Amino acid sequence: MPRIYKPGSFLRIPLTDGSFGYGRVLKLPHDAYYDYRTDTPDSDLDRIASKRVLNRGGQASRRSMSFIMPRWMKASEDSSLR
Repeated sequence: MPRIYKPGSFLRIPLTDGSFGYGRVLKLPHDAYYDYRTDTPDSDLDRIASKRVLNRGGQASRRSMSFIMPRWMKASEDSSLR
């Protein structure tokens, strides 16, 4: 059964070079992707949300993405996503 990601959820995306990219679920089925990449997983949502948004668009396949939600933040509360 696929996970349901609700708007405002943060995504950790494993990249082919072993690093991690980060994104955010907008109004389904759209995501935003941050200009932020790390060598080790980062769960600091404030730091992730403070980064510039590179792209907003349709969702990529979320099969390989990790869902990070130590603290959920409404997408509408994050000015970088407007």
